[in-house]
Amino acid sequence: MGNSLSPEITDLRVYEVLNSILRTFQHKQKISSLYRFRDDGFFIYNEGTDDEISQFFEHANRQHALLKFTHEKSQTKMQFLDVLVFKGLRFRETGILDLTTFRKKTENYQYLERSSCHPSSTFRGIIKGEMLRFKRCTNDPVDLQTQYALFSERLIKRGYPKNEIKTVMQEVTAKQRIAH
Repeated sequence: MGNSLSPEITDLRVYEVLNSILRTFQHKQKISSLYRFRDDGFFIYNEGTDDEISQFFEHANRQHALLKFTHEKSQTKMQFLDVLVFKGLRFRETGILDLTTFRKKTENYQYLERSSCHPSSTFRGIIKGEMLRFKRCTNDPVDLQTQYALFSERLIKRGYPKNEIKTVMQEVTAKQRIAH
């Protein structure tokens, strides 16, 4: 609340504090990847110990009186925003982590009712936006089809016609995803 630039200023300040933490952490060379969005983030820590990870968070929590960092550790999977990053088949074969869409247990799928008095473009945008999100957050084609099917079922329950869903799905799936 307050100034309209407050979120951006906060992001910049957290970025500065995080850079300071990383610069001064004794085992920083063991952090191979770091991802952050606003107040959420995760990092991959290679060949380190649980004690070193605890040291990182103790160090981080001494850097700023108002910022406190918490953490979860896992050897196999980590949820970040709406993505589950995990060591799946692809990881075992190539060392590349897998992705799938993550949903909280409290998700209740309250998509806009199709009977609502919104323009058709709004409903198409909801369908297309979610399907593109699934496509970006899911690397396994079989899992992606499962995500699309579950989403379609939920939309149908909210009154969306099957042909509308199918039309938008064909548009989204026709575009090839380019891996970077």
